[in-house]
Amino acid sequence: MLDPARLSVGASLGSFGGGTLPVPSLLDWAVEIEGLGLDAVWFRDHVLWHSPVLDPFIALGALAARTSRVALGPGVLLLPLRNAAVVAKAIATLDQFSGGRALLGVGVGGEF
Repeated sequence: MLDPARLSVGASLGSFGGGTLPVPSLLDWAVEIEGLGLDAVWFRDHVLWHSPVLDPFIALGALAARTSRVALGPGVLLLPLRNAAVVAKAIATLDQFSGGRALLGVGVGGEF
């Protein structure tokens, strides 16, 4: 898990803005990020966008299965657009399946 006494560096992956990367590419990028020694992988979130958007929790679950050390989290989850109880269950499930590597960053988004 991340050490609060030292600087942590992560990378952001996602599926909007320029279209969706093929899923194998996203998985390979996460493995590469971990191999480079970075501390975290964040998966960008948006509920509606002008290009395809993958669900961050399902994507993070797939990334958890392909990595073993990096912390994983949505960056930044647009909480007002979701049911808080469902989000809590999703992040807790990710934490269990990833061996305690889940992180949660939330925000209100530019629409609010």
